[in-house]
Amino acid sequence: MIPVPTRNLAHTVAWLVGLFVAVVVLAVPVGYWSVTYRHAVGGLVSETEVIARAITQNVVSQNPGHWEFEKVRIEEYLSRLTSTEEIEVGRILNGKNEVVAEVVGALPPPVVTSSYPITDAGAVVGRLEMSRSARPLVMRAGVVGLAAVAAGLGMYAVLWYLPIRSMYQAQNLAKQSEARYRGFFEHADDIIYLLAPDGRFESLSPSFERLTGWHPEKLIGKPFASIVHPDDLPRAAEAFQGALSGLSTPLLELRIARKTGEYFDAELSIVPVDLGDELAITGIARDVSERKHAEKRIRKLNEELETRVQERTRQLLEAQDELVRKEKLAMLGELAGSVSHELRNPLGVMSNAVYFLQTMLNGADASVKEYLGIIRAEIARSELMVASLMDAVHTKPPDLVAFKLTEVFDEVMRKLAISSSVSVVLDIPDALPATQADAMQMQQVFENLVSNAIDAMPEGGTLEIRAREDAQAGAIIISVRDTGSGIAPENMARLFQPLFTTKARGIGLGLVVAKNLVEANGGTLTVQSEVGQGTTFTVTLPAARSFVEDD
Repeated sequence: MIPVPTRNLAHTVAWLVGLFVAVVVLAVPVGYWSVTYRHAVGGLVSETEVIARAITQNVVSQNPGHWEFEKVRIEEYLSRLTSTEEIEVGRILNGKNEVVAEVVGALPPPVVTSSYPITDAGAVVGRLEMSRSARPLVMRAGVVGLAAVAAGLGMYAVLWYLPIRSMYQAQNLAKQSEARYRGFFEHADDIIYLLAPDGRFESLSPSFERLTGWHPEKLIGKPFASIVHPDDLPRAAEAFQGALSGLSTPLLELRIARKTGEYFDAELSIVPVDLGDELAITGIARDVSERKHAEKRIRKLNEELETRVQERTRQLLEAQDELVRKEKLAMLGELAGSVSHELRNPLGVMSNAVYFLQTMLNGADASVKEYLGIIRAEIARSELMVASLMDAVHTKPPDLVAFKLTEVFDEVMRKLAISSSVSVVLDIPDALPATQADAMQMQQVFENLVSNAIDAMPEGGTLEIRAREDAQAGAIIISVRDTGSGIAPENMARLFQPLFTTKARGIGLGLVVAKNLVEANGGTLTVQSEVGQGTTFTVTLPAARSFVEDD
């Protein structure tokens, strides 16, 4: 964790201040005593010397050899020269250390004594001793000491209630903050880390072990890069260098290693922190693997849902198209019933009349025969349209038989007029199994598909008719492909709708009839087209042997 000072700084400062005050309290009276004592002793020594010289000059020198007998005079002289305020006792001793004269007074301890020799013609004949009480000095020193104690206490009180008290309060706040941070640090679910400027771990929260499997102490002193996925190292190094420059990275996604060798997705914050003597990096790392997995599952579910919606939408559109188709067929059925009844009788009469005229006018000129032929062809075309209209509405039940596709396509190719500009590729293997369907209905279907393919290539092209077996599905797949202009995308959805056509003389029933017939025979009819490349119609019909196996 981030180091927080734990030394009781305020307590130490308080002790230092107390020691300083104690030194001041002791130093002031001691210093005062030292100075005044030296001054008093020096004064006493000087005064003793002055008095001793005066006695030597005025008493001893005037009565050499007999001065000791001048006791009254010496005492009077001694009492006149001494200061009774300072000197309490003064006496003169001879060479035998006998008291010659003295001035006696009260002398309370402590006592300070000074002596000076008395000479006669250069020889020491005695000495002067002067004693002074030091009690006044001690009392003054005591007063000064009491004043120093009072001043020291006042100083300590001022320092206590101002800076030291503030330091105690700041320290208490720091301890509370440290306690809160330590609790957060030790019980956090996320990893809290501290990195040195060289990128090595200095501190890791206990949650590191739960998320990675390593004990935090194992990683202390090791580089942060040692647990980052190699592919993520450039981004981690960039964020680390930015932090050393004072820039914070609030969110960085990295893959962090576990002890097992696996990696988990983590979101990190990288923040520079100033520790005074150096710049370190701290932050929080959070395991987001579960969130990532959840997001991945949600994306997958969304994709699946979108696919299902698209599939359902397609099914609904197909159902709608089928419903529209059936509604049109129902309307067409009502129309077909009345139209076929109203048209077939007149067309039959007209066909018989043309046949009679052709028989009776066998010797007529060519133009008459030509016009009769045109009339007969148009009558046949009208009858075909009426039949197609009826087939589109009412599909006859198929007469299922086994037949070879080559037989059907031989008949189709024989009946249709194919331009020489259209090359035909017919690829129907002889080994292809027989098809189980209504041969006449299938011939009608393939006539329609081949005719449409030829019409789609007015300037020529290639017509490919291929058939192959799908043994697994038990089906025969027939494709009719042209290299015409193709079908526009907007027309693909309407291709099998009744009455839709792009031909000038078409009625839009050919593909409707073909689809109905194929489905009635248990097959499917699909189309693929690309503008400018051509169109391919694919018919899938049951193989004959599949019916045999079912039986």
